[in-house]
Amino acid sequence: MPDEPQKPRMRLQAPKEPLDAWTPPPTLVQREVDEADFAALRKQSAPMQVTSYTRLKEEGVGAVEAIELEPAPVEPDEFKVDAPEDPVVDETALPGGRHVGRFLHEVIEALDFTAFERRQPFKAWAQDPVVRDVFEVCMRRHGVEPQWLDAATVLIYAALDAPIQLGDVTVDGLARCRHAVEMEFLYPIPEVDHPLLSAPPGDDSRGWTAERGFIKGFIDYIFEHEGRIYFADWKSDILPDYRAASLTPHVMTHYALQARLYSLGVVRWLQIRDASTYDARFGGLLYLFLRGTDGEGIHFERPTWDQIVAWEAELLRLGA
Repeated sequence: MPDEPQKPRMRLQAPKEPLDAWTPPPTLVQREVDEADFAALRKQSAPMQVTSYTRLKEEGVGAVEAIELEPAPVEPDEFKVDAPEDPVVDETALPGGRHVGRFLHEVIEALDFTAFERRQPFKAWAQDPVVRDVFEVCMRRHGVEPQWLDAATVLIYAALDAPIQLGDVTVDGLARCRHAVEMEFLYPIPEVDHPLLSAPPGDDSRGWTAERGFIKGFIDYIFEHEGRIYFADWKSDILPDYRAASLTPHVMTHYALQARLYSLGVVRWLQIRDASTYDARFGGLLYLFLRGTDGEGIHFERPTWDQIVAWEAELLRLGA
């Protein structure tokens, strides 16, 4: 074979003057560099990101204004984390733990709700081979001992079948409503040039250019009742008391940020842009603590339109 032509070798040019004799131009050293300059550069060059309620809560301790966004992947497990367990011990009750909470969530997601539409009694439902198979498969997947099968079926049946009072509205069993489970939402972190909820109705001249990233979540249960859309989140927290006087402070401490982010996600999904449409289409949000009984363990909120707009304004200041 003929020899391949050799590429010409680059020759390094000697500097015109020694490097140790070089001094920077005065414009580079005329003032000390402020840390704010680096902060501004980091913000300007920050990558696009997807964040979640759990990530924001961990970083901001529930205060939206104090959150500094950091690029990091959102893991699926982040969406099924309940509050830390209180040291309440009942050896006859379903034990606590993150794995138990995920087990209960997955069972509800996997169940066929037609039995509730037929108003099947609890005993017949719990002994149905298909129902038992759902529970047993999920228990094995999440490491829940078989001895807790009966206790778990009692909690789930009550949550889906029992009538629930939501303000002045009575829902005859969540499983009998038109519904969707594990509905994903994704919306941009609000920017000043977005069509914000506070803008005049019909003002859609500004577009949805996402600069800072997105907020993502999965709503456990979204349902319709009398023309309004509600959403529910299942909670497996172990508490000493599930009455409203104890439950409300617990929700405000651990889940207020989630309520805001998820409410905004549903309002955006419904394309609500004014107070009258909001009143007609959005019913509110429900935290259902699965271990509560006899009508306890239910926290319901129906934020006002002004509150929804204010929550978006807080996100507008996120990381600013």
